[in-house]
Amino acid sequence: MGWLTADMLAARSGVTPERVRELAAAGVITAGPDGRFPATGITAIRYAEAFLASGTPLPAIAEAARRGLLFFDTVGSLYPPVPHTDITLLDIAERTGRDLRMLQTILTALGLPTPPPDVRLRADDVRLLELILDTWGAAPEAVSGIPPVRAALGYGSTLRSLVELEHGLYFEAVNPELRGVVTDGTDRQRLSTRAADALAAAAQIVELLHARLMEQQIARTSVEVTEAFLSAQGILEPAGRKAWPVLGFVDMSGYTQLSQDQGDERAAALAARFAELVQLEVQAAGGRLVKLLGDGALLLFRDLERLMATLVRLFRAAADAGLPPLHAGAHTGPVIERDADVFGRSVNLASRISGSAAAGELLVSDDVARLLDPARWQVSPVGEVELKGIGDPVRLHRVDIDAVR
Repeated sequence: MGWLTADMLAARSGVTPERVRELAAAGVITAGPDGRFPATGITAIRYAEAFLASGTPLPAIAEAARRGLLFFDTVGSLYPPVPHTDITLLDIAERTGRDLRMLQTILTALGLPTPPPDVRLRADDVRLLELILDTWGAAPEAVSGIPPVRAALGYGSTLRSLVELEHGLYFEAVNPELRGVVTDGTDRQRLSTRAADALAAAAQIVELLHARLMEQQIARTSVEVTEAFLSAQGILEPAGRKAWPVLGFVDMSGYTQLSQDQGDERAAALAARFAELVQLEVQAAGGRLVKLLGDGALLLFRDLERLMATLVRLFRAAADAGLPPLHAGAHTGPVIERDADVFGRSVNLASRISGSAAAGELLVSDDVARLLDPARWQVSPVGEVELKGIGDPVRLHRVDIDAVR
């Protein structure tokens, strides 16, 4: 974008020309010999605005910049400057025929600020809205706006989790330096460079992994669709009703009490280790980690043996890792899968079965017990148990984990 006048910089940064002059006087941005500013000033201004919005006074920002403790001239390396456009939400609503409230809801679902209808939008926000509307707004349900909003919710929640993960990984890596080594501007500059490198690597990891995982998903879906088509054409024998998925809830026992006894930081560290173990075991077994729930996790498998073996490995891995003992429950039944989550009575039942298990105990429903191979799994009846919110008593069985080899 080159060099910009103060008015151009203000327009592309979403601030007033007066603010540009204030920040220039404070040393946050620096003009060239001809009085124009580098386009990277867009990012520097937004960075400074974040400090001002949090209550940091401008004189303090200026003094930090003078001492070399804040690097406004290099912050553009962390995230590139994105200009504002002349397009508003009202313009997009008029051009696309979409309801203004739906456009605002999409931005909110993405986790982005929602500007007033007549305020100029950032170029990347305009492009995001265009992509979501063009890609997901063509379905018949688009009249209600549900598909594009659902897409925005999915992308927003998933990518916010990813950004929080990357941010947490970086600060775990530099935390000792931030606490004890960062003493001057040189250290700050070095850490800023490391952060820029980490962000660049993270973007490449996401791009590469997204392509690989999408390739796998397309292959799986194509096989299922093709098999159904060939069966309908009489080329393949009908496969019959597919087996229901199997669900497992697994939790750390006594987590709430542990938080009270050992503090939130220790509990958070244990939860992070638990999450790591679950993710590794489930992925290796070809299952799906539907969601983490702090001290627990919901797992979905298409193969019962794999789910049960994974639960047993998790019990043992948790003990080896010094985690609190786990308890778990398993059930099989129909589920509703939507937006990377699962719903329905089967999910609720698996959760309640896990909740009724004691520390170190694995309980399963009658449906699961009947499907388990007795040559491998030693199962003993518990009897009918009243489970909260389920209605009729549920017949449960206890799996002998120690007997599994």
